[in-house]
Amino acid sequence: MIRTVTNVGEEDETVYSPTVDAPSNVTVKLTPDKLKFTKYSKKLSYEVIFSASTSLKKHLFGSITWSNHKYTVRIPFVLTK
Repeated sequence: MIRTVTNVGEEDETVYSPTVDAPSNVTVKLTPDKLKFTKYSKKLSYEVIFSASTSLKKHLFGSITWSNHKYTVRIPFVLTK
């Protein structure tokens, strides 16, 4: 899954790093692993790949939180069978 985000902060250049809160049997891979905004790149895309070590028998909830030194953006997700 590919997602696009826009930097609406007043800083022209900033780097957001992710923190993933996922269920114990789910691996979440993010590419790239940091979002580096510049005054020329206000929109950036990242790819999310979910892998489960077992079959999903119920809804699983988690989130990806991107943060820099000033702002935090939380993106919740739900995985279903």
